Amino acid sequence: MLCAVRDLTSEESYRDLVESQAEGIGIVDEREVFTMANPAADAIFGLPRGGLVGRSLRELTDPTAFETVLAQTAKRRTGETSSYEMEIRRPDGERRWILVTATPRTLDGGFVGTYGVFRDVTEARHAEEERRRLHTQSLQAQKLESLGVLTGGIAHDFNNLLVPIMANASLLLEGVAADAPNREPLEEILAASKQGALLTRQMLAYAGEGAVAPRRLSLSQVVEGLASLLSLSISKRCVLKLEPAAGLPELLADEHQLQQIVMNLVVNASEAAESRGGTIRVRTGVRDLGAAELARCHLGEGLAPGRYLTLEVQDTGSGMDRATRQRMFEPFFS
Repeated sequence: MLCAVRDLTSEESYRDLVESQAEGIGIVDEREVFTMANPAADAIFGLPRGGLVGRSLRELTDPTAFETVLAQTAKRRTGETSSYEMEIRRPDGERRWILVTATPRTLDGGFVGTYGVFRDVTEARHAEEERRRLHTQSLQAQKLESLGVLTGGIAHDFNNLLVPIMANASLLLEGVAADAPNREPLEEILAASKQGALLTRQMLAYAGEGAVAPRRLSLSQVVEGLASLLSLSISKRCVLKLEPAAGLPELLADEHQLQQIVMNLVVNASEAAESRGGTIRVRTGVRDLGAAELARCHLGEGLAPGRYLTLEVQDTGSGMDRATRQRMFEPFFS
């Protein structure tokens, strides 16, 4: 009896093997255009079955990602197999990261394209990014906890030094005439000690030892009340201009912390403009902010669109570079 046995080495069998694989498999020519792809590769790129054939990697990636592809292709022209990650853009706009293992395809000793194996690693990449983010948060929390303990101890010692300075400066001022030549230095001593007292309260609040007492305040009145202290705290090369708006809604806040915010912003502005001088403007106001504007704010995430009080400090200094902006909300960073 004769039996017909199917040839397991036939092209059809190899095609069945490739198309049944869970990983994406494809061939691109020297122009980075797909000439073959299995269903898994089509799915990875977000295309229907057979959708990759005839498509170029250039149209499936952004220019930066395609430059990576070209750089890897240059290696394969020398016979090198490479493995790299590449971001793709699906037709629906979704972006995915894929791991590519690419092997040169040659004919008569010349490079004619690439055999590629594709694996979607988007979820694994996100998981690794989240792990790194949580690790960074943990390290930051430990650093801030240690800093809080140190800050509390320094604040108490610093406050003990400030009390006699403030008391003696006040007593001396009582016996000095308004036009006396030594009155201005005494006023500067008193102003500096008051600024130090504000800093001490901020340090204690950061260490969790200060008493925070929120109450209804006028933002403009808080700024106006700091006028003399601000004038004494900035560089002599700088000109301070206060522009408080009238009729603003009240806000609920701790006055000492709000004063410290204004002081920090103005003193940092003075330091930025000190070498060449300039003008420091402090404005208060109210604005209606939409979702797009809030999204651009450093701390705007999660805030609802609506009406917000604004405090603006503007100087004519050199500004902040990217590295400084990323750290500007760290405690005591100047």
